[in-house]
Amino acid sequence: MALTEKLAKKYGLTEAQVVVFDLGGKSKVVAEADLAGYQMVKGRRKPVMSAFKGEQAFSSAIQGLVQGETPAVYFLVGHGERRVSNFDQITGYSKIGTLIVRDNLEIKELLLTGEKKIPADAAALIIAGPSKLMRAAEAEMIEDYLSRSGRVMVLLDALQETGLEPMMRRWGVALRNDFVLDPKNTLKGSDVYIRSYYEHPITLRMGDAGARFHLPRSVEPLFLENPSAGSEDRPSVTQLALTSEESWSETQVDESSAQYDEDSGDLRGPFSLAVAVERGATQKMLDVQIHPSRMVVFGDSDFISNGALSGGDQDLFMSALNWLLNREELMAIAPKPIEEIKLNLTKKQLVNLFWINIAGIPALAGVMGLLVWFRRRK
Repeated sequence: MALTEKLAKKYGLTEAQVVVFDLGGKSKVVAEADLAGYQMVKGRRKPVMSAFKGEQAFSSAIQGLVQGETPAVYFLVGHGERRVSNFDQITGYSKIGTLIVRDNLEIKELLLTGEKKIPADAAALIIAGPSKLMRAAEAEMIEDYLSRSGRVMVLLDALQETGLEPMMRRWGVALRNDFVLDPKNTLKGSDVYIRSYYEHPITLRMGDAGARFHLPRSVEPLFLENPSAGSEDRPSVTQLALTSEESWSETQVDESSAQYDEDSGDLRGPFSLAVAVERGATQKMLDVQIHPSRMVVFGDSDFISNGALSGGDQDLFMSALNWLLNREELMAIAPKPIEEIKLNLTKKQLVNLFWINIAGIPALAGVMGLLVWFRRRK
């Protein structure tokens, strides 16, 4: 009892049933609530464990102790962006914000008004669903940060101009003013369920975990105007998420009556709905690694909103963020679903099982014992 109280005081524990990681005087505490996900099941009064999250929780705790300082992830505000302080089911990002913090990252908000550059402690900048046009000076500030080995994630919505389009084009990303429909991979008509991924560190462990985008726009690699430029200066753009061949790019605003019409400028798929951009990943003399600039662009910001966030959405976003931060060891460690196996037996089968266990097995053991006894008597 005395030892328990001593440990509780040492690590500042306020609850039981926790796992403590200690490294050189630094510690991380993982609570029981962080190890499992629960959900209500019809016919049961108490929640039932539906997923094991210990692998992610333990890996994140160990990473936090090893990395030393906590990286700061900035969310841009001031242009109608999504906010992690918003708990609304449709517009809020509070759930994904909780996951980011649990991944041993610090979240800060950034208003560019009055700023001369992105803060020096920014490990990554997230621009989530801006709905207002940003000033050219702000876009230049973001591009300057990206050019200096910066890490940027952009989540853009369909038919929305942001002011980032010129920068995107210079970095090899084509943004068509459209939204993509995919009748082969949809539940409601306006959503697109991603079943196919391109090979990339972000998608390497996604497997069959599908992400569901909501009225997404196409995000495609752009053929650069200066292909003769050195490989160090030319961004490498990789497609991440792919729609089916039955999908099409729609430019009409009313998606409820949208139909494929080649004469109106609609294009047939497949389309990319997300890309990863990297520039400057080269190995110099004396084995000095040049840290590259990295950017991930998603053609949707709804897929990680509070009401839409699911396992595949979470995996894709967190893998992209960890790739930006060079934390590949934490990429796509998803909660492991708990498989419940039920054995349904009839009344007759239960009676037979009872007699086999109560009478059959003991009787068999007795017969074998008698046979051994008779053989030894001889």
